[in-house]
Amino acid sequence: MTFLAPLFLLATLAAVIPVILHLINRQRAKDLPFPTLRFLRIAAQKTRRRRRIQDLFLLLVRMAALILIALGLAKPTVTKLGTLLGAGSSTGVMIILDNSASMGAVDGQRVRWETALGAARQILDQLRDGDYVGLLLTGGPRFPEEGKLEQSPDKVIQILNQATPSYERADLAVRVRQARKALAKLDVRNKVIYVITDMQASCWEGYEALPEGTRLEDLDKEQQKELKIPVVLVDCQQAPKPNVAIQKVTAETAVPVAGVPVKADVLLYNASSASQQRHLELYIDGVRDQASPAIDIPAESTKEFSFQFRFRTGGRHRCEVRLVGEDGSAMDDRYFFAMEVNQNIPIAIVKAQAHEIAYLDDTFYLERAFTPTSGQEWALKPRILTLNELATENLSQYLAIFLVNVPAPTAGLVERLRDYVQHGGNLVWISGENVRAAEYNAMNEQAQGKLLPAPLLDVQTPAPGSGRESWFISSLDREHKTMKLFLEPATLYQTVLVYKYVRIDERAPEASGLRVLARLDDGQPIFVERPVERGRVYFLGTSAHVGWTNMPLKPL
Repeated sequence: MTFLAPLFLLATLAAVIPVILHLINRQRAKDLPFPTLRFLRIAAQKTRRRRRIQDLFLLLVRMAALILIALGLAKPTVTKLGTLLGAGSSTGVMIILDNSASMGAVDGQRVRWETALGAARQILDQLRDGDYVGLLLTGGPRFPEEGKLEQSPDKVIQILNQATPSYERADLAVRVRQARKALAKLDVRNKVIYVITDMQASCWEGYEALPEGTRLEDLDKEQQKELKIPVVLVDCQQAPKPNVAIQKVTAETAVPVAGVPVKADVLLYNASSASQQRHLELYIDGVRDQASPAIDIPAESTKEFSFQFRFRTGGRHRCEVRLVGEDGSAMDDRYFFAMEVNQNIPIAIVKAQAHEIAYLDDTFYLERAFTPTSGQEWALKPRILTLNELATENLSQYLAIFLVNVPAPTAGLVERLRDYVQHGGNLVWISGENVRAAEYNAMNEQAQGKLLPAPLLDVQTPAPGSGRESWFISSLDREHKTMKLFLEPATLYQTVLVYKYVRIDERAPEASGLRVLARLDDGQPIFVERPVERGRVYFLGTSAHVGWTNMPLKPL
């Protein structure tokens, strides 16, 4: 046994005070004349013996009280497990060490993990020769000696010297069950489990000493033996330093190709009771790409920030988001993700025929949208074809085929286009004067409904005298990964005017599985898609030229 405040042991000297007071206060009998002393002498002897016994007992009680007070102030502690559990018998000890990410948090000026290691080593110091000890970690990497009970602490010490906090969530309920099973097999008198943790509620999910509605007597002897092993909790959490964590990063792009904008949404969480201000940095392939302005995160709340960036080259890229500066835990200040993007992806842009004047071509604006960097390497590699040239092409080489204001293809090409879609191709139809609903519907029927998202109806133009000169795009599909990129600001798409469009029969039985990506202000769908086996088919109800819409002139 040791004392945390040994100076108070000097107070045990106060035990002599009752002795001194006893000697001072001893009363001497007065001499009084009395005629007959025989009976008085007998009574006085009896009283004197009784008083002597009572005074001595009272003196000892007073001395013991002062000594116990002094010992209490000196804070005695048990330094050996044998002292606590009984000398002369071996002890089995299993240490469960929480090495989840939260153990990397800073309490005051000390990391919780360091506190936990100190507690584990203190338990090892209390062991006597012949005691068994083992160690279980809650997260990886795993050690071959982990969980084994041995009479030497050497292997436990080796694990402690190598273990570090991990990004895994601790499952203390599972570890306690493992520890009980291991100790139950050990033939020793005293057994105990030490759980060294910061007491995060999520770590104890699924833990219950006894199943609900079950008594200890209802269990078999082996289970009773396990449940009788005591569990001692060592709480490493003290006064945590304010901490902000990167909870999640979600990266999205319209198509995974170099040069196309990527949006990375970063979700931050402030675990402290006061609002925090932090900065973020984005790294691509180890090089800092950009930094955020100051971000205010409310107390015990989340805040989202978005990065917009582009990959300049194709291939696999390693990305990282970092929180700038120090806070309560460095374990949650960095978030890694990877994206694989392609470059020079071949696509086909198909038109009915080439126009003598380039800017009057139906595909004029679309060609320039797909090749924004003239003469330089870019994400997409478009090839311009006529409908007749497409009939002899190997369609499988193209990621997507855009058919711009073309008449309904011939039967042979229809079969090839259907096969292309079924094997994972993307077919995009764009309206124009050559798109006739009856012919397109017949083509789709020939292809067993696998070339159009839905049947087509009539061509719509503003009715004379209606006061309407055009329609505008009023809404986009907010859940579609491509359309999400155009949601903010809303003026980006709401200023797109449509002067003429082909109506789409979204309620037809053939439109099963249809998804409306954009609608006009009159409620009509203007851009739709539908999955067809491994591929997808799209239909844009207006044209890609300025005759039907001002969309080609907008920065979309």
